[in-house]
Amino acid sequence: SDSQKQAINLVMWREDTAKKENKPRKWIMSDERLIDYATGKNKLSSDSKKLFEKFLSTNQISTNFHAPLVTQKPLSADEKIKKTQAQEYIKKISIKHDIAPELICSSKNLVKFIRGDKGLSINSGWRSKIVKLKSHLKS
Repeated sequence: SDSQKQAINLVMWREDTAKKENKPRKWIMSDERLIDYATGKNKLSSDSKKLFEKFLSTNQISTNFHAPLVTQKPLSADEKIKKTQAQEYIKKISIKHDIAPELICSSKNLVKFIRGDKGLSINSGWRSKIVKLKSHLKS
């Protein structure tokens, strides 16, 4: 549906803007406002509309809802060891900086990191500055 496509486009735009500005996505646009814009209850401000349209024109967003879900295979023995080491390291950092370990990296994202996903929050912004996970796991 059109509102579904609009919602996906708004989510992608919000995510992109949040990454560029290194701000939480809800500071860019709350979920409630995003839904209101997608369903047509509210309209974007003229400035936001221009930024959103510029984003759409420069980014091809696939709206294929029928893509098969990737089944997550269990961790190998080596991956389990790396995950445990990484969790211990993140716990030390979280204590040092007085932050909950989940805010640094969720368990799900940790698995993605171990499996080579580069586009994770732990690789950018403040997290990348305090957590040198890649260099820690190689040692």
